[in-house]
Amino acid sequence: MASTRHCTALRLSATPVRRDPAEIQPGRNRDPAERGGRIPARERARGLCAVRLSPGADILFVEAPRSVEELRRVCSEASGVPHMANLLQGGLTPVLSQSELAELGFKLAAYPLDLLNATIAAQRRTLEALKATGQPSPGDTLPFGELTAFVGFDEYNAEAERYSTGE
Repeated sequence: MASTRHCTALRLSATPVRRDPAEIQPGRNRDPAERGGRIPARERARGLCAVRLSPGADILFVEAPRSVEELRRVCSEASGVPHMANLLQGGLTPVLSQSELAELGFKLAAYPLDLLNATIAAQRRTLEALKATGQPSPGDTLPFGELTAFVGFDEYNAEAERYSTGE
């Protein structure tokens, strides 16, 4: 388990790079199973709890609790600090609804790979449709105007016009 001193050093090292005061800096403890060991999430939470007193730590994040009971214990045994859950379909931590997480004591949930996962699935569908029919899959495309607005074509074209030589 990472020591309080080590965790404090990690938080202090992250504090100077914070550019936006609204940015959240988690106090985080990696899962020792990544290195061949296993310390229950509640013990990792207890070891990290002192980080809340460290400058720069705003929320407690314990990596990969593996059951609803471990999630519950993280919040109950390291109380007094806000908690963040890191959720990924097919990951080690059970994916619960926001209301279930709030009931356990979590204040924030991160879904770090869900957009990437959905994007890959849509790209695959579109590539399969293009191969089969020569047309993109209809449910996975935006109207052209919405696409160009989102990407910023109007701003790009205005900037290009500003530098145009008229030729």
